[in-house]
Amino acid sequence: MKNLVALAFLMCVSGTALADTLMAQPSSEQSSMRTEPAQTQSGDPTEKVIEIILSQGVAGVGLIVLAWWIKTTTAQARADRLRIEERVFDLMEKTNVHLAEQHAELENISREFERSRG
Repeated sequence: MKNLVALAFLMCVSGTALADTLMAQPSSEQSSMRTEPAQTQSGDPTEKVIEIILSQGVAGVGLIVLAWWIKTTTAQARADRLRIEERVFDLMEKTNVHLAEQHAELENISREFERSRG
């Protein structure tokens, strides 16, 4: 987790430094990058989003990697949670069966005790 935070911080710093450099020096590449999304009006919206994110450079790639990491860890956590829930329910069933057996034994013992007393 510490490595992930450090990576996110470095990507933000590098993205900010890159943005400052690009803002200070306008170039023809920037103007072509600005017009490209306007020219691709038709198409799949997910492709447009990916193009926009990738046009951000390192920060965009970092966002894609973080989104993929979050998706995979969420899926893994969901699977783990379901497995743990199954185990908890199995343990609850076993405990209830055991408690019922103990209850029956205690009733038998109390009856025998009452019979021997009276």
